[in-house]
Amino acid sequence: MDPQSRRAADFFNQLAFKIAASKRAQAVLDEYLATGMNVVRDYVRPNENRISDVLKDLLDASGSHGQGSIFVDNFLKEVGRSDMIVDAHSAIIREHRGADARRLDLLIMFRGSSAIGIENKPFACDEENQVRDYCQYLQKRFSGCQMMSTS
Repeated sequence: MDPQSRRAADFFNQLAFKIAASKRAQAVLDEYLATGMNVVRDYVRPNENRISDVLKDLLDASGSHGQGSIFVDNFLKEVGRSDMIVDAHSAIIREHRGADARRLDLLIMFRGSSAIGIENKPFACDEENQVRDYCQYLQKRFSGCQMMSTS
């Protein structure tokens, strides 16, 4: 066997060994963590509206989770808007209708005319100019706004 063929054979033998070792390690790990299992993805199969319902509840400081503002505070920190304060003037609206009849999946309004819009797109592409239209609407309606699109 020529040197190049030998190197290729060695490479694939080592690769096969590493793959087999990885599968054995994964099997041991899965006994404790079930890393391949995702109950939501595999069994519940939520649609866009249901995911928005979950997000709305988590981001609502008075949501059924009973954790107060911990989720919305961490969300605001993650998106770089820790300056926004969640209080009695805050509100989360599902399916907010903008000026052009488009519906924004979630609108989080804060004291002082600021807001964050969230468009939830787990299973679909944005419609033509959708995010641009939302941004324009939010910038006209709110002084400090931010638009986010999830996918």
